[in-house]
Formats: sequence, structure tokens, C-alpha cells
Amino acid sequence: MSKINIGDNLKQAKGTSAISNLRGVVDFGNLQQFDLFETGYGIFGVINGPYCLSANVQGEGSGYSILQEAYIMILEQEFRGLSGLDDMESDSSEITDGISTINLITKVTEQSAASVTITLLREKAGRTISKYHEAFLRCVKDPRSQFKTYLGAIKSNNVDIIDPGFDKEVFNFLYTITDNTGFRVEGAYILLCSQPTNANLSMLETEKGNHEFVDVSLAYNAFPIRSKSVNVIATNYVRALNITRDSTNYNWGISTGVTDMERDAVTYYKVGAPKVENGAIVEGAVAHGHITDPSTTPDNIMIKGVRHNVPTVIYTGNDVYDGNQNKNSNQSDKLNKGTSSFDIKKS
Repeated sequence: MSKINIGDNLKQAKGTSAISNLRGVVDFGNLQQFDLFETGYGIFGVINGPYCLSANVQGEGSGYSILQEAYIMILEQEFRGLSGLDDMESDSSEITDGISTINLITKVTEQSAASVTITLLREKAGRTISKYHEAFLRCVKDPRSQFKTYLGAIKSNNVDIIDPGFDKEVFNFLYTITDNTGFRVEGAYILLCSQPTNANLSMLETEKGNHEFVDVSLAYNAFPIRSKSVNVIATNYVRALNITRDSTNYNWGISTGVTDMERDAVTYYKVGAPKVENGAIVEGAVAHGHITDPSTTPDNIMIKGVRHNVPTVIYTGNDVYDGNQNKNSNQSDKLNKGTSSFDIKKS
């Protein structure tokens, strides 16, 4: 019988060589003993958004589906932190002879229903985040009537359009914590059945002479899970992301004041990078001539609302990596045994 360790496919501890001996004189010449865990390296991925606000329901190019696409990109790329994950806990029962007592663990629990807080950069002009949350909440329940409406997408002229259900009203998130290299995974969660619980309308309050940017902390209900399969998904996702870790190899943007204001199209310039017009790569805006080096191509360019060069999570169980990025063959690791599965691929 094969044994499953929930720590499989994560960064592995170095064993006894990384343990400090604090008895007497400490050998500060041995730095292997100070291989310590560092916080602050979180990566957030969206497996899927609510189907009820997708283009399939609201219509291709509709305001709601475009808003959802922008919101998902903000969640992934402007993610700053997450809190609300509880420790694993235990309950003990007492054994006593009437004089002496001992407590022994008889129950172990881990977090189920969670209230997590996702911290992002700042609210955008146009209130992308608060508008999306308001649209989502109104979609699942009208605040005045308490009917489920999907913003008019359930029925049209008394004709059924979509059969509503909780399965069409949730996000599923992948939350990954890496080490300080950004490559090896220290821990990972999938936050199942996630829903934002409020829409920030208080930002519309004003006071003369008080002008501030608005911080964003999103409250979500979620069901966090951890498993060997989650570790595999997280490891492959991190490997697929195109993250610039070396600033000396980064192609900085230049603000020229020239912006294509056509709806859903954004043109921006980068030093030595090609300029994108109508979906085609043309000469560089600063470094003239044709760019042939693919490493200078801008990352994640928005062209008419379509994301490019962004990983999509689909796990098949074919590519499995351990915590040190060594590929293993394992066809049995799947998040679900049915038709649903995950892997990583480029969109």
C-alpha cells in the first residue's frame, strides 16, 4: 500500500544538517543551520470565476463579462496578501483516577468554513473592484426583492436562459506560498466555493479637502483544502508563471502620454520592446527597428480585453514535481477522479 504524505511535492527540509545546536557555543560559521522560513512570497491564481457573470451567460463582450475579466486580472496581478487561515487544532479528553489527571488528544480539526481577507493594491479609477462586487451580489440576490436574478439572465420574455444554482455563483482560487527564490513551494491551498461578501460603497463618502487613494481588503467566504494534489497543482502553476525575478533583465515601461483610448484596448511602450498595434507587433517605440528577441516581448499585454501569455490551471496529473523541482512520473494524482482535472498550460 502506497503512503501519501501531505508534504509531498513541497520544498523539503534539509534534515539534521539544518538544525542549530544552542547548547553552549553556537557555531555561527555553519550557515546551513540558519536555513530559515521567510514569509511574504504569496502567489494568487484564479481557477475560475462565477459562471453567472461569464460571457456564456451575460453575453460575449457584455459589460459584466468584461468587468469580471478585469477583476480576475486584478486579483492575480495586484495581489498583496491573504489572511484568515486558521491553525490545525485539537481537543483533549481527561483521564483521571480521582487524584491525578492526564489529558490526551481525542479529536483533531482543521478549518472548514473560512472568512479570508484578500489585500490588493488600491481601488482603480472607475471602481472596478467595488462595481464587480456590487454586480456579483445583485446577481445572486436582488437586495430589495431577495430574488435570484443573474441580472436578468435567468429568464427573458418568459423563456428560460439558465438554470440557476450555487455551482454557478462561486470562485475557486489557488493560493501558493513559495520560498525566497519564487520557485519552490512551501505550502498551498485551493480555496473552494469562494464568494465575496460585501461591496464597498462607503468609498463614495466625501469630505471637502480630504483626498486619498482607497485601500482594498476583500472579505471572502471560502472552504480551504490542502492535499498532495493541491501541492502538485501549485508547483506546476508557479513553474508556468512568467515572473521577472531579476530586475536587471526587466524591460521598464515609459509613459509618453500617448494612449489608445479605444474601448478595451491599451497601448503602452517599453524600453527596447515592440509596440503592439491592432494585435500585431511593430517596431519598438524607443529602440527602433524590428525586435527578434522573444524575451523582450511585453508580458501580459491587454489587446481588446484578451489576456496573452497568462497561465491557465488545468491539472491532468501527468507532470509531477517534488519540492526540489525534480520531475516524477505519477498518473494517479488528480484533484478529482471524474472528468474534472487540472493542469498548467499557456493560454
